[in-house]
Amino acid sequence: VGDVVGHGLPAVEDMAQLRSAARALAIQGLSPQRILTELNSFTRLASRGRFATMAVAVFDSGTGSLVYSAAGHPPSLLRRNATGAVLRLSGSSGPALGPSLGAAYTEGVEHLEPGDIVVLYTDGLAERRGRDFDTGLTEVERIVKERVGQGYFRRALLDYWGGRCPLTGISEEALLRASHIVPWAECRTDAERLDVHKGLLLAAHWDAAFDRGLVSFGDNGRVLLKPGLDGAVIALLAPEAARPLALDPLHQLQVAWHRRHFHFE
Repeated sequence: VGDVVGHGLPAVEDMAQLRSAARALAIQGLSPQRILTELNSFTRLASRGRFATMAVAVFDSGTGSLVYSAAGHPPSLLRRNATGAVLRLSGSSGPALGPSLGAAYTEGVEHLEPGDIVVLYTDGLAERRGRDFDTGLTEVERIVKERVGQGYFRRALLDYWGGRCPLTGISEEALLRASHIVPWAECRTDAERLDVHKGLLLAAHWDAAFDRGLVSFGDNGRVLLKPGLDGAVIALLAPEAARPLALDPLHQLQVAWHRRHFHFE
């Protein structure tokens, strides 16, 4: 992933050339460090005085090894599947491509486990007017942690509940929501946030009502309605037709929190 300094058509042309050169070097089997060394010379000659940043990573699926290097580029991010932690891949260094003849680049190495995710991005994702870059990078880390984690959480709930809303039987995924019994921000660890017992797979209208505390559930899985709930809402939900949830003891602990939080008891 790379970014050329500048705007407009000249910058687009330079980026296209740089991308093509990088691909040609990568196909030859060069290491990330060597790719950046060669691209530094190329950029110095071909970019009409501009410079560029780039991050390069090579993954060996046989060994699980990720070798990476960067040329003045923001650090790539690694989200660990086992813990949910997001790490900055900052074990390599080197200047931007172009300005320095004979620039040196170093490499870093990480071992990836199944389910780990590596995120490479341009600085536009972290830069905002009036905000320092490190604050922006911290925000990117937060987004990666939450968005990726929520994807895992949704897939886990789809598997746990058999791909259906247990209340309505709806199985169209576009209409299903990974509903947090305990809000994401209230969970103390990433392991808690991804625990299937912290969530329910609900149809979109039931998710909205549950999230706002308009409905909750007893330990027996039966629907509880907020007193004074609008008749049109009740008609939409049709709670009399809802099937009781099959809640195990771990679910019951979380649902009890929801009832207390929204003053059902």
